[in-house]
Amino acid sequence: MRRTLGEPSVGAASAPHTLTQRLHGIAGDHVDTPLYMAAGGPKCSLPSRRKRRTRRMLQSSVAAITILASVLAIAFLVAPEPQMVASAVKQAREQFSLSATAVSVNESVGAVLFAHERGASFGPSRHQSARPMMVSDALPITRAAASAMLEGEGPTHSGMQRVYISAGDGGFHEAQVRVDEVEGEGTSLVVLDATGQRFMSWFVPSGSCCQAGEGPPWTFWKYRGSDQVAGRWADVIEARDEEKHRVARWWVDPGSGLVLWSERYGADGAPTIMSGFKDIQIGKAHLAQDHVQLVSMNPVSSTGSKGWCTGLPQCPASLAGLPLVTHASSSSVRGERSMRLFYSDGFRSVSVVWSEGQLPGAKPIQDHAAGFPDVAVWQVGDGIVSVASNGSPEMLQEASSQLPGEQLWDPSVLERIGRGLSRLAGIN
Repeated sequence: MRRTLGEPSVGAASAPHTLTQRLHGIAGDHVDTPLYMAAGGPKCSLPSRRKRRTRRMLQSSVAAITILASVLAIAFLVAPEPQMVASAVKQAREQFSLSATAVSVNESVGAVLFAHERGASFGPSRHQSARPMMVSDALPITRAAASAMLEGEGPTHSGMQRVYISAGDGGFHEAQVRVDEVEGEGTSLVVLDATGQRFMSWFVPSGSCCQAGEGPPWTFWKYRGSDQVAGRWADVIEARDEEKHRVARWWVDPGSGLVLWSERYGADGAPTIMSGFKDIQIGKAHLAQDHVQLVSMNPVSSTGSKGWCTGLPQCPASLAGLPLVTHASSSSVRGERSMRLFYSDGFRSVSVVWSEGQLPGAKPIQDHAAGFPDVAVWQVGDGIVSVASNGSPEMLQEASSQLPGEQLWDPSVLERIGRGLSRLAGIN
């Protein structure tokens, strides 16, 4: 029995004699594959620093792309729309009045028109006729002679002015303006309301308005004799258009060169704006120490600086035959930009304003009101262009035609993303 158990059976496979043989037997067909690698070929390789770095770079790229896509999506969603402007006509007239006053073109009238747009109450309207005159017939004078009489800088003076502006019902509102002008320094204007209380005041630095030019196609006449205004004798100058209709009159103090009274007339010959002194002192004036300059405009000489023109493709040096007198650009607290241009020959003026915003319904607007600047407003991309003029309707149309035409606000995806990124960055 012992021999039977201890000896292998006939025909049985002999056991491996060494450890190597035993391991080969266990591995079978994978005997050539290293033990530290799983079966399956070259795809299963050992980890390394280069591979870990590559994997981290791929993960970072995916994360960066995800973040970028999220930022662009958020920028598109938060892209600001231009602010809706419901009072574009009112704002256009305000800017005209501000600019005209800033460059001393009928500054008292400009101050009253601005105060009116800002809600000043000047009492009920009443009928007011053109000023009667104690003069005889008129004789023609040259444009140069008329300009010399009307465009000179007056001496130091102070007084109270009456300003009559149209009420829109055929009558006029009467406002009072306290004027103090110190020669070479500037003019202090105080607009009083119907109760005699100060509604607003501002300071206008001294400076000449307008370049010498051809001016309007008017003829000028000087009446024989003199008329009285505020206790002073005055020469009366009249301007007539090409059809011989009177368009304006000025009562000028021959001694000081001050315009004591002035009137503008409509196509029917009726007055539209009247203003002048009811009392005046020559040689005396007082400028308040706390005076405020409501608007600051830049001289034409600064137009050579880089980036002076904002918003518009270009800012013309002349418009509707009028030279550029002054300009200003600004940015609001919310980052909304604007550009103001003022053109004038001393008689007729055009104000142009570009500002970011949208018109309700994006429809162009035209507004004509006796005694107030005519206004045209239209959409140009993400901005609004407004033109206001105290000239003829033809002048308003000509000025408008020389500016960018109507263009609806319809931004592309990239434009929206750009505006959104600016908002996220705090630029706007």
